[in-house]
Amino acid sequence: MTAQSALALVAATLNTAAAVTLFALSRARGWRHLVAFALVAASAALYSIVDVLSNAWLQTPTGVALILRVQLVNSALHAAAWLVYSFGTSPLSWRTMPRALRFAIAGLLGTALLIAVAAPVANGPARTLDVPSLGTGLLFQPMSAWALVTLVPTFAALLVAFVAQLRRWRAGVPGAGYVSLGFTVFLACSIAEAFIAAGVIPFIFLADVAFLAIIAPVATQSITRVRRDADLLAELSDQLAHTVEQRTAERDDAESRLVHQERLAALGRLAAGVGHEVNNPLAYVGANLELLSEELTGHASPTVARAIADASDGVRRIRDVVTTLRTYAQPPSDSFAVVELVEVARVAVRIAQTAAPVGVAVHMMDGGDPPRAYGDAGRLVQVGVNLIVNGAQAAIANRATRPPAVHVSVAQGPDGWAELHVVDSGLGFDPTVLARLGEPYVTTRAADGGSGLGLFVSRGILDAHGGALVVLPGLDGGTRVSVRLPAYRAAPPTSRREGELPPLREGQRRAAGHRRRVLLVDDEPMVADALARALRRHGLEVDAHTSATDALASVGDGTRHDVVVTDLMMPGMDGVAFAAALRAIAPALRASLIVVTGGGTTEAAIAFTHRDDVVVIPKPVDLSRLVAAIGEVTHPAS
Repeated sequence: MTAQSALALVAATLNTAAAVTLFALSRARGWRHLVAFALVAASAALYSIVDVLSNAWLQTPTGVALILRVQLVNSALHAAAWLVYSFGTSPLSWRTMPRALRFAIAGLLGTALLIAVAAPVANGPARTLDVPSLGTGLLFQPMSAWALVTLVPTFAALLVAFVAQLRRWRAGVPGAGYVSLGFTVFLACSIAEAFIAAGVIPFIFLADVAFLAIIAPVATQSITRVRRDADLLAELSDQLAHTVEQRTAERDDAESRLVHQERLAALGRLAAGVGHEVNNPLAYVGANLELLSEELTGHASPTVARAIADASDGVRRIRDVVTTLRTYAQPPSDSFAVVELVEVARVAVRIAQTAAPVGVAVHMMDGGDPPRAYGDAGRLVQVGVNLIVNGAQAAIANRATRPPAVHVSVAQGPDGWAELHVVDSGLGFDPTVLARLGEPYVTTRAADGGSGLGLFVSRGILDAHGGALVVLPGLDGGTRVSVRLPAYRAAPPTSRREGELPPLREGQRRAAGHRRRVLLVDDEPMVADALARALRRHGLEVDAHTSATDALASVGDGTRHDVVVTDLMMPGMDGVAFAAALRAIAPALRASLIVVTGGGTTEAAIAFTHRDDVVVIPKPVDLSRLVAAIGEVTHPAS
C-alpha cells in the first residue's frame, strides 16, 4: 500500500467514526446542534472513502476522470456543510434556514453538479504522480479551467465559514479557537491540493490531511464535553440521591411528628371524655356531701364529721386532677391577657425553688429585650414550675458528675416568637424516651414517684396558647427545654372571664323580693336531684328535668322561669341545641342561661363554652359559685 493510499484509508476511517459518533450524540437532548457538524464530518468521510476507492481500484484514465468529477461535487458538498454549521439554525431544518443561506447552498451545489456532469474537468491526459521520497505512483488528471470555476465558489464558502469561526473565537465561544486553528491547516492543505492537482508542484494529495485537521478539533471538543457532562451528571446524580435521602428523612420525621400529634390529640379527647364521665357522679357526690354536712351540723359525732370532711376533701382532689387533665383537651378559659414572659419566669423560679430538691441552684438569667406574649399568666407559670422542678430533679440525680443547677432565661427567638428556656445539668434523656415525652405517664422517675403528667399537662397548656414545647439535648449535657409562644404584637380583644354574665336587658331584671325560679336540666338523675335539693335549700324554686326536650316543653312563653341551668353533653338534644331552641321561643330566658359541665367532648361543644353570651360553671359544681351566678342573673346590681 502506498503512502497516499494509507493516508486516505486512515482519514476515511477516522472521519467516518467522527461522523457516526457526532450523529449519535446529536440525537441526545442538549446536543442537537451537533447534527450540522456531523454533516461536515460525513462529507469529509465521503471524500476520503472515494480516495480509498480511487487508489485501490480505479487507477485507469477513465476511472481517474470519474473520480475528479465526483470529488469536485464532494468538495462543494463539504463547503455547503460548513455554511450550515456556521450559519444554520437549531434544530436543523431547511425551512428554518435563512433565505440567503439556502440560496448560497443551492447555487454552490447546483454549479458543482452542472460542471461535473456537462463540462470537461480534466486538462489533458492522465499523468503519474511520482514523488521520489514517497514513491506514490498514482494516476491523476490536471484540472481544467471549468474545474477551477467550480472550486472558486467552494473556496469562497470555506473562507466565509472560516471568518465565522474566527468571530466565535473572538466572542469567547469554548473550542472555537481550536476549530479556527484546524480550519487554517485545512485551507492551507486545500490550496496545496489545488496546486498539486493542477500539476504545478509534485507531492501527495493533502485533502485527506486537511479533513483530519478540521474534524479532529471538533471531535476532541465533543469528547471533552461528553466527559464534562458525564462528570456533571454524576455530580447531579449524587446531589439528587442526597436530596432524595434528605427529603425522605424529612418526610419520615414529619410522619412521625404527625402520628405523635394525632396520638396526643386522641389522648386529649380521651381525657375530655374521662373528665366528663368522672365529673357527673362527682357532682352529685359532692352536692350530697355538702347537704349531709349542713344537715348534720352540730348533731354529728366527731367520727362522722371527720368522715364527711375527708370525703369532701377527696372530691376536691379528684376534681383538681380531672381539671388538670381537661386542660389538655381544650383551651384555657377566657382569661388571656398580655403577659411579660420574664415576669412569668421569675414567679415560676420563686415557686419552684420551694419545691425543688435541696442543693440545686436555680438561676434566672437576665439579658436582652424581654418579649411579651398573650395568654393565661397563671397557667404559663404552672408550665414554668413544672419544667424547673423537672430540671432540678434531673440535676440532683447527676450531682456526682456536675454541680446541680438549673438556668432559666427568656429571649425572643430568631422567628420573633417569645421563648422561655430551662436548661439543667442532668444526664439528659434516652432517645427512645425523648420521642415520647409529653405523653401521659411517660416518666424517667417512676421509681421516685413521678407520675408523668407534668409535661403532658404543660404541652396541653401550650397547645391551647398556640405555642409549643421543644425538648433538646443541652450543649454541655443535660436537657434544654424551650417554651415557645407567639409574641404579643397588638392589643388583644377584651374577653369575659369564666363566671361573668353578659349584659342584661331591662326586661330580665327581677325585683329584690321575687322568689327566683330555676329551670334545671341534667340527663343524670342523681346529679339533677342533688343540685335541685341544694338549690332549694338556698330558697330557690327548682323545676328539674333529665331531658332537654321535656325541659323545652315546660318553658311556655318564657315567664315561668327566671334562669336556666343546663348540662352541656346530653343524649338526644345537647346543651348547644337546647340553647338554640330556647333562643327561638324565649329569647329573654336564653339570655339568663348558665351551663354546668364536666367538659365538652366535641369541637362544637367546646366552642359553645367560649361564647361571650354563655356563663360556664365547671363540674363538680361549686354550689356557692352557682348560687352567686343565679343571683347575678335574677337580681343584678342596679
